[in-house]
Amino acid sequence: MREYQKTLWKRSQSSRRRSIVLLIVICTVLVSNALILRRNMQAVQDYEKWVMHTHRTMSHMQLLLSDIKDVVGAHRGYLLTQDPIFMERIRSSRMETNNRLSELVQLTRDNPQQTSRLVRLGEEIEIYTQLADQSQKAVQKDSGADVVAATVLAGKRTVDNMRALVTAAEAEEGALLVKRQAAADQAMQTVHDFFLFSTVLSLLLTFAAYWFIRRELISQARIALEQEELSWLKSGQSEVTSAVAGDQPLQSLGEKVLSYLAGYLKAPLATMYRVDGFSSLELISGFALQGKADFIASIKVGEGLMGEAMRQNQTMYVANLHAG
Repeated sequence: MREYQKTLWKRSQSSRRRSIVLLIVICTVLVSNALILRRNMQAVQDYEKWVMHTHRTMSHMQLLLSDIKDVVGAHRGYLLTQDPIFMERIRSSRMETNNRLSELVQLTRDNPQQTSRLVRLGEEIEIYTQLADQSQKAVQKDSGADVVAATVLAGKRTVDNMRALVTAAEAEEGALLVKRQAAADQAMQTVHDFFLFSTVLSLLLTFAAYWFIRRELISQARIALEQEELSWLKSGQSEVTSAVAGDQPLQSLGEKVLSYLAGYLKAPLATMYRVDGFSSLELISGFALQGKADFIASIKVGEGLMGEAMRQNQTMYVANLHAG
């Protein structure tokens, strides 16, 4: 009995340990999935920021080229008309160009090659500004068409250099945009695939947890039932031991035992026989036999179910007996 109790206790503890291990595994997997998904989402956001940054840089380069064209256009307009309104346009366009160039330098500070290219562009803008001022002064002093033409020609070469630098910068940003957009798309695909994998894994873990918990609940219920039956059996043994304590006649002892067992087992009728020389069973006492004419006082070996059980020397359990 004590060994059986230990076995039940060990089974219960083993079931608890398995439940704890499963809970730890599920929590670990879910937390790991959440952390990996968060990291992937952060990577997508970072790549998207770089894509937006590249778009902004390319937009500023186009605006810078437009500002340079405005400066050149205003300068040519002044050389042709000597209208003071073009001087104001030249000043405002130069200011816009310088501001735009400063913004581009800040936007491309992570790219040394682009920064170097923009520095050269700034130098070319400074050269063009000096040439433009010289041509404007030559026109104002009427220094001659040859001087103006030479200055304008030099300015044109400088403008071509500026356009080439801006075009090269745009081409590099375009290549970066392709790479960064591909990286962003790949990161998004990774997030999609991992989310699908996490969803399937979560469903599998949920199913596994349901199956395991259901099995453990059934196991715990079985253990509880066995413990209840064991407790019931021990209680009955203790009560029977108390009932048969002391020196009592066999008939009186049988009546006490049957009276207790009938109530404990909720049996409507009970009999107790003793073995007489291994040849027959003799009735000692009974419970609720008064008025019963069909009970047998003596049973020979092999006679009926009880006689057959005695002959085979084993317990026989019979249920669902019909009346008669």
